[in-house]
Amino acid sequence: MASDRAVDLDAELDRLYGLPLEEFTKARNDLAARLKKAGETEAAAEVKALAKPSVPAWAVNQLARRRKRNVRALLDAAERSRSGKAKSLREALDEQRDALQRLTEEARELLEDERGSAPDAMVQRIASTLRAAASDPAAAKLLEQGRVNEDLEPAGFEALAGLVGAKASPASKRDESDARRKRLEAAQKAVRERKAEAAELHDRADRALADAEAELRSLEDSD
Repeated sequence: MASDRAVDLDAELDRLYGLPLEEFTKARNDLAARLKKAGETEAAAEVKALAKPSVPAWAVNQLARRRKRNVRALLDAAERSRSGKAKSLREALDEQRDALQRLTEEARELLEDERGSAPDAMVQRIASTLRAAASDPAAAKLLEQGRVNEDLEPAGFEALAGLVGAKASPASKRDESDARRKRLEAAQKAVRERKAEAAELHDRADRALADAEAELRSLEDSD
């Protein structure tokens, strides 16, 4: 939704999502009424349809406002982890994990200060929402704006990895393939060398046995 001359919609939405959760519905309806009065019927309908955020969504929206630097660190690390650069992937994932842990603890403190308690299940839903937002560019934009409406769940590989994760890039796959090929070549070379050594030992044993038999025959003939 674009900004309006009569009503600065972006500013109003920022204010709306920054309010205490209990004030959201009334403020949303008031904003929709003002938009309708200003003749912005389409924008009014869109605002009226906005769902009240869940508690975890509200918490991450507050983090976006109060802990902008830490949210930015999470999103930047997640973006780097999707860049496909194998050398920096591990570092980006570590930074992403650290940022997520920091934001999760800050969310726990926020819930305790603003709502009186921070149940573990609630904190885990916040962590999942942060991971999911970091793993999806569209959701990341909502997180950065502080306008998340509902709990989010990481999908696919990210859910298994536990962090806004990254699929192996073509470059990293080539590196793994090259490493396997080199290990295979080294193993094949070692087998060839051991076979050659075994063959040489076998030849020596045959020659030694032949010499011993010849000496035995010579001794028997001399008797």
